[in-house]
Amino acid sequence: MYYNKQAIKATVGRGSVTVKDFSAGINGNKDEENLSLGECAFSYNFNMQGGTLKDGNGVKKSNFGNSPVFSEAGVKPERLYFYKRYNKDAKAYDEYLLIYASDKEIYAAKSTEEKFKKVDGLYFYAPPYACLYNYIGDDVMIFSSDEKMKVYDGTTVTTVENVPSVTSMCIHSERLFATEGGTKTSLWFSDDFNPLNWKVSLDEAGFIDIREGVGSLLKVVSFKDYVYVFANYGIVRVSAYGDQTEFSVDGIAASSGKIRGDSIAVCGDRVIYLAEDGFYSFSGSSPQRIMHKIDGKIAGVDNSAAKGCYFNGNYYCKLKMQSDCGVRDVLIKYDIHRGTFAVSSGLDITDFVVADGEKACELLFLINGKAQPAMLSDRAENFSVPLDKHWLSGKTDLGTTETKRVTRLSLRTLTEIYVTVKSERGSRILHFFGSSERQSRAVGLKGDLFTVSIDCRTPGATISALRIEYEY
Repeated sequence: MYYNKQAIKATVGRGSVTVKDFSAGINGNKDEENLSLGECAFSYNFNMQGGTLKDGNGVKKSNFGNSPVFSEAGVKPERLYFYKRYNKDAKAYDEYLLIYASDKEIYAAKSTEEKFKKVDGLYFYAPPYACLYNYIGDDVMIFSSDEKMKVYDGTTVTTVENVPSVTSMCIHSERLFATEGGTKTSLWFSDDFNPLNWKVSLDEAGFIDIREGVGSLLKVVSFKDYVYVFANYGIVRVSAYGDQTEFSVDGIAASSGKIRGDSIAVCGDRVIYLAEDGFYSFSGSSPQRIMHKIDGKIAGVDNSAAKGCYFNGNYYCKLKMQSDCGVRDVLIKYDIHRGTFAVSSGLDITDFVVADGEKACELLFLINGKAQPAMLSDRAENFSVPLDKHWLSGKTDLGTTETKRVTRLSLRTLTEIYVTVKSERGSRILHFFGSSERQSRAVGLKGDLFTVSIDCRTPGATISALRIEYEY
């Protein structure tokens, strides 16, 4: 029998997919097989906001004053504080950075100084909480921990006796409000106009025992004319104006996941915080979920040490997230107006504080192993050392359920990068150099489902127009 070999030859289909826009960002709530090619399973140190992969934030040496150095041998910085005091003689503000260190001492550096120096009398067994207060016309820094309260005026330290063990503090209606670390259900308040008087009486200081079924009290903030108390599993509102006999308490909202106390930050017209099940925005009524696309990367991760703050329209949070290569320490930057977020990793942040100075306002960091405080940089670097930048796609069938062979991959990149294409049958690593021209590389990898990862270490990344060609 005669067969026409050309007639029975298999037809080869060809196709291609293109990622024109990377701004969809991380989606950790979907299975990786259900992500669109523009979404990513995980990414860090890339800014995807404009649709192109560019450098995310890093840190660089702070420009606070003379950029003071912490040089105490064998001692590690643990907490960072900012203090400003109006100097009546100079008719200008003196500005200080203060560090609580592993030797339990506090060190201070004025903006005009080059080194941190130990402050005699500021000794605490645990990192203290602190707030600024204008006391009898003088700007002071109040520190409290270990049932000790100490007041620092830039020169001398005054110890206040018989105070509660404070876990957080805020100023509201000229009183100092504080959550207590002992009973964990007491909200304390000082005498009005006198944060040093904690004598309980009807016309001086006092406390409110909050038993709203919300667990231990974590943090107190002054927000929208009320005192809000955040607890393990809920938020309580306290109306606290005038005479203390008129104070009232209302339960506002319950939380299904345990709230992380140090993640709580007042961000203009809202309070943002992290709970076990994700991030929330609270405007005074019921909390609303935000950044829900990374819930899946947070679930099951211990974030009891997470910390947040608000700076220049963004909420920042230091926390841990699940990535494609295990749990990573990251810094989340959330734009409260656009609702977008970015992830930085590899910074090794110990602590941070907003230095709200008269000449400049900066977010300052303590970086593990660095002698000087740092500030944000628009390059993915850690004190001039480039950070690895990583983007990982979900698993894609490239639009067809047939077994495929990826033939080529092309893109545009202004810096050197490595692209890894993987399937259940193997992987290929492609090396691209920085160029203004579109570049293409042969792949030659079969499979049913593929992932693409992009890794870059060179500063100044600009990567776009990823195109994958295949046949089946």
